[in-house]
Amino acid sequence: MDIVAPLSGVVVPLDAVPDPVFARKMVGDGVAIDPTSSEVLAPVSGTVTQLHRAHHALAVTADGGVEVLIHVGLDTVSLEGRGFTPLVSEGARVERGQPVLRFDAEAVARDARSLLTAVIVTSAGRVARLTPVRGLVEAGESVLMRLDLAAPVALSGGETYWIV
Repeated sequence: MDIVAPLSGVVVPLDAVPDPVFARKMVGDGVAIDPTSSEVLAPVSGTVTQLHRAHHALAVTADGGVEVLIHVGLDTVSLEGRGFTPLVSEGARVERGQPVLRFDAEAVARDARSLLTAVIVTSAGRVARLTPVRGLVEAGESVLMRLDLAAPVALSGGETYWIV
């Protein structure tokens, strides 16, 4: 499964992000982008399953169940939505490459700690291997991460487990 870049910019390893929650992969695995664009595109086709009330973060769950979180900037929750314009609502169906969020890069950069944008796969149990790219990416065009998905195993009780 391919995750496309939601923003144009330079790919930064997650462990280099100056925020322990992201750097220690507490939310999940992925990368960050030091953005050169300010329109966030859907990285996969699926459903918007989270839209933070401060509009700085949203998640799209792909049709296969893999959730991708996009968190614009560091300490941007404190902006309380200033500088962010959501283009979709929670529960909306989106297609890969569709604009989902805009932000005023100048205003956010002035008032937040960083514009580094984390792109995180939060459903780690469904992923056997995550392979990020390096260098420059173009929003909606470049593959940002390739995922090898885990195989689902259904048990007789109806539960499904993922073999990684």
